[in-house]
Amino acid sequence: MTAYTTRDVADLIGLQSSSIRSWVRSGILSPERGARGEFRFSFRDLVLLKAIRELLDADISPRQLRRSLDSLRAELPSGRPLTSVRIMADGERIVVRDGRTVWEPRSRQFRIDFEVSDLAQQVAPI
Repeated sequence: MTAYTTRDVADLIGLQSSSIRSWVRSGILSPERGARGEFRFSFRDLVLLKAIRELLDADISPRQLRRSLDSLRAELPSGRPLTSVRIMADGERIVVRDGRTVWEPRSRQFRIDFEVSDLAQQVAPI
């Protein structure tokens, strides 16, 4: 398994090393430790950090993001990683997609996700 250093991750994802270490301190990420105690990130960690960067780029505040990820982690069954769902921004809110189900992790409110193609097929016969 390939493991990435904090510097590798910063270069690949486009986040500052201090920001990456902050996400580790918050408990959102749990990288392995190398022989000298350095963080060693997995591909799964990179996927989650990429989602975090995209949410920050969508003007979601780090505080709101951290709270939403904490809520989401508490909702998911034990052992199921945050990367098992799609985490994205919908305006100023964070929403999660798991298959066809969409919800807001902080409020636990489900969202109705209308797809135009589905609606068009249902309306056409009428």
